[in-house]
Amino acid sequence: MAEALHTLDDRFWNRLLKAIEEGQVVPVVGAQLLNWQVGDKTETLQQRLAERLLAFYRDRIDTASIVLTPQRELHDAVTKLKTVANLQDLYADVADALDAERKDPAFKMPAAIEKLAAIASFRLLVTLTPDALLAAALRKRCAVNEIVH
Repeated sequence: MAEALHTLDDRFWNRLLKAIEEGQVVPVVGAQLLNWQVGDKTETLQQRLAERLLAFYRDRIDTASIVLTPQRELHDAVTKLKTVANLQDLYADVADALDAERKDPAFKMPAAIEKLAAIASFRLLVTLTPDALLAAALRKRCAVNEIVH
């Protein structure tokens, strides 16, 4: 897909920009946009949350042996931890890990989310992620009228 984007001509981009301005485009945000470049590596929000979650349970399970699949890190961590944790506690721990990540002084909004939120012509944005990063990025640019969960 990335290679195909390089071959698109100006007519395509002009049509896309016009469709965005007319409200005919609704971006759908998935977990793939929640990442950061750290040196020559890409880190994902899922990866960071999984690592924080595993740190909470290091005294109850051997977390060093848990393999985290790229783009499924949080799922892998929760799958292993639900054998030793109460599910309600685990749910709260995921929320705590997300809160701790956002409050970390080194936390930066993912660049893709900032860029998407900066496009004022979008009238509706949809996110499939359980975090409030898109809303936070939008609030930097304008008032957010409604958030539906």
